[in-house]
Amino acid sequence: SLPPPPSSLLPPSLSIMDSQGMGGSGMPEGASVQEEAVWFRFYVFNGTQLVEDLDVLGARAMLMQQFIEAQLQSVPCTHIWQHDRPQLRAVPPGRETRGFDASEEAGDGAAFTAAGALHAEPAHVGGCVRYGDNVEDEWVVIALLFALSREFSDAILALGDNDGQVLLIEAAEELPKWLEPDTSDHRVWISGGKLQIVPSPKTSPLAKRAGLPVEPTLREGLAIVRASEVQRESGGEGAVDTTAPSNIQAAIDKRMQGLPGRAIREGSHRTRLFLPKGIAHLLQLRPQLVSAAVRCFYLREPQDLKAASKMARFGKDPVVCRRVAMSRCLLAQLTKQQFFPPKHVVLPPPSHPLFNAKERGMKLACAAEMLYARDSTRDEEPACFQDGDEDLLG
Repeated sequence: SLPPPPSSLLPPSLSIMDSQGMGGSGMPEGASVQEEAVWFRFYVFNGTQLVEDLDVLGARAMLMQQFIEAQLQSVPCTHIWQHDRPQLRAVPPGRETRGFDASEEAGDGAAFTAAGALHAEPAHVGGCVRYGDNVEDEWVVIALLFALSREFSDAILALGDNDGQVLLIEAAEELPKWLEPDTSDHRVWISGGKLQIVPSPKTSPLAKRAGLPVEPTLREGLAIVRASEVQRESGGEGAVDTTAPSNIQAAIDKRMQGLPGRAIREGSHRTRLFLPKGIAHLLQLRPQLVSAAVRCFYLREPQDLKAASKMARFGKDPVVCRRVAMSRCLLAQLTKQQFFPPKHVVLPPPSHPLFNAKERGMKLACAAEMLYARDSTRDEEPACFQDGDEDLLG
C-alpha cells in the first residue's frame, strides 16, 4: 500500500482559520478523529536527472501554486474548502513514512509516524489537503494535480490518501489481477497528465527482458517512468512504456470529468442567514472562515455549549440578513444537527417562511462564538479572527 506523507507535508494554518485554540483540525481539543486527507509529491527532472536543489524546487512550487490559483479563479464562483486549500512547497530530503496516526497522543490534525520499512525520500514539491467529510474536495484536488502534471511535464507525481492508492481504488474493476495493494509500491505515478504503471517482470515479458526490478524502490520507479516519458518525447527506443492501459485511464478520467469547475459549481451554495453584524462582517472579509466555524459546531463539546449559551462576544451585535457562501457538505452539517438555541434567542415556528434562515443563522452565530471562546487565555482577539496585525473584528 502507498505510504502516507510525513507530518512536514501537512499544510500550515490557513490565514485566519486553523489557529490557536482550535488545533490544526478545527476540532475540539483532545478529540480523536482520523483526518481524511490526500497527499501529493512532485519529483522534478532535468532530462533524466532528478532535481533535488531546494532553491529550484522552491521556485517550481511557486509556479505550480500560481497555476492552481489561476485554475480556481477561472471558475465563476468561490470554492469554500471543507478544510484546507492546496498549498505546495519544496520539501527537503527525508524519509518515507509508513504509518498514519491522528490520535490524541499525536496531537490535533493528521500526524504521520514512521513504522515498518523505510526508504530514502528525495527532495520534492509536495503538500497535503485535509478534506474531512467532503470527498468532492479530494477529487477537486486530484483534478488540479492532473492539470499540473499536464502543464509541468518534467515532473512525476505520486499521490494517495488514507485508504492508499486512491486512483487504483477508483479504477479497481479495470486493474490487471497482478496489481494489488501489496504489489503497487512505487509502481503508480502520474506524468504528462496520464497515469503511469511500472509493469512487473513476473507478468510482463517486456519488463523481464528489460531487467525491471520485481520490487522497485522509489528512485527505481521514478527512473523507469522518466525513461518512458523521455523516450515518448524523443521518439527513441529501449525503455519500457509505462503508460497505463486506456481502460484504466478512462475510469479515472470519468471520475474527474468536468472537474474542478463542475464540483465547485454544483457543490457551492449561497444560503440566506440572519447573523450578528460582526460575524457577517467577518464572513465578508474571509469567506473561508465559515468552514472553521461549522467544523467547530459539528464537533462541539460541552465546554463549547457554555460559550454558546452566553454569546459574550457576538450576542449584543445587531442582527442583519446576509447570503453566505458554503459548500453543500458544510450546509448539511450545519442544518442536520439538532441544536437548541440559547435562552435569549427566540426562533419563529418551523412553519414560518424565515425559520430556516433564522435557525441556520443562530447555529452559525453559536459556532462562531464557540470558535472565538476556544482561545480564552489570550488577552488580544483570537488569532483566527485576525489577519496579520489587523483585528478583523474592529
